[in-house]
Parts: sequence; structure tokens; C-alpha cells
Amino acid sequence: SFGPETEVQKIIQGWHLDLQAQSQVYTRQVEAMSEWDHVVFKNNECIFGVQQQMSVVSRLQDDAKQRLDRLGREQEELNQLLRWFEEGLDASQASNPSFASPTEQALRAAGLVRDEFEGVDARVSSMVQDIRTARDMSGDACDPMVQVEMKLSEGFELLQGIDLKADELASTIAWCESHLQYHARSRRAEQDSHVPGAP
Repeated sequence: SFGPETEVQKIIQGWHLDLQAQSQVYTRQVEAMSEWDHVVFKNNECIFGVQQQMSVVSRLQDDAKQRLDRLGREQEELNQLLRWFEEGLDASQASNPSFASPTEQALRAAGLVRDEFEGVDARVSSMVQDIRTARDMSGDACDPMVQVEMKLSEGFELLQGIDLKADELASTIAWCESHLQYHARSRRAEQDSHVPGAP
């Protein structure tokens, strides 16, 4: 049981055991790498989804800004006509403290919309910053996804709110325009009645 062949067998057996141990270590490393690849892939999907939703929020925010700016310009044009319109208001209406002129109503609506939009803009900007912070966190990026989804939902609700405010302002402007047209027709009819030779 002793001799060169026995020693060689022991050496080969030792190598075999070492190879088995190394193979087990390698297998565990491969499994760990596979799990890590899965986590990275899942995180990338989450990050991509967050980026897409952030793009949607940013686009809605820009659309709201453009719409509000356009309504603001239209109201500035109406304000000039409203000043002329108020010059012809009945004195009893002007002296009534409870009477709100069209200009006052339009300015009040515009101020409310502007204040509401500024608050929404600040909150949406803060929300986007929070999303970016969650996206840049180390480790599993899917952990904060529930919070991110809640913030995105909040952002959509805020943008819908400012859109409703903008609709209210547009309705106020349309109301002012209808009164301006009515007053203009009345003014023309009154002037025509004083023209010499008019029937």
C-alpha cells in the first residue's frame, strides 16, 4: 500500500478535492453574478420607467406654462377694452360696493390662477427633484418606487388642477368679451340714434 503509485493517487485525489471545492466556489460566484445581473436589469427598467414619467410630467408642466402665458396675453388685450367698457357703466352700479366690475373679476381670476400655478410649479419642481434623488440612490432603485409613483400621481393631480383654473380664466375672459360686444352694439345704436336724419 506504499510506493510511488500510492503517493501519486493521494496527490491526484487531493487535486480532485481542491478542484471540487474551487468548482463550488465558482458556481456560487456565477449564481451571485447572475442574481446581481437580474437586480441591475430590474433597476434599469425602473430607472427607465421613472425617466419616462418624469418626461411626461415635465411636458405637462411646460404645456401648463404656455397655456397660462397665452391666457395672460389675451387678458392684457382685454384689459384695454375693459377700461373703455367701464367708462360707460351706470353710476348706480359703480357706486354699489357689492358690484364687481368685469375687470375686477378678470383680474381676480387671473391672480388666483397665477398664484395657484406658481404653487403648482414649485411643488412639481420639488417633486421632480425628489424623483431624481430617488433615482440616483445607491442599491436597489426599486425600493423607492412606491414613493415615486405617489409623487407622480400628485404631480398629475396638481397639473389637472391648474388646467381647471386656466379653464375658469378662459370662461371669465369669454364672459367679458360677450359683455364688450353687447356694450359695443348698444353704444353704436345709441350713436346712430343721435345722427341727424336718422329714422
